[in-house]
Amino acid sequence: MLGIGIMIIQLVSVIGFTAGFHTIFEVYNTAIPGGAGEGTQIEMTDPVVIPYSISPRNNGYLEAELTVTLSLVAEGEMVIATESMEVTISPGEQVPLDLELTIPLSTAQMYLGEGSNAEWVLELRITTLYDLVSFSNIITMSGVAQ
Repeated sequence: MLGIGIMIIQLVSVIGFTAGFHTIFEVYNTAIPGGAGEGTQIEMTDPVVIPYSISPRNNGYLEAELTVTLSLVAEGEMVIATESMEVTISPGEQVPLDLELTIPLSTAQMYLGEGSNAEWVLELRITTLYDLVSFSNIITMSGVAQ
């Protein structure tokens, strides 16, 4: 009897992990940037406002929490600007997510111009199944303005 109970618990755990992993994979695929050349044009006004928008969709089976953090980082560790947002996405739902970094013009000219070593750091964290299944990834891109 104990063996059957353990086997049922293991089976439920495998099904839960599989459904959680599938949900995370589906949300992550719609939350990552589209690719090179699809960035937003940055206007050098005072202050410089840098928008970042995505519309992640949950094609999985479970509710997922997505945390997106966008930062402009110089010298590898000095954070120039950062913004973060967390959303809960139900199965089959799509949620627009808009972040804006606001930087003084003088700072933007220093860190977004040619020859700058600033980088965009995008951190995505997705959790599901009551935080039992989670995934996070950090994407780093050149900070030169387009």
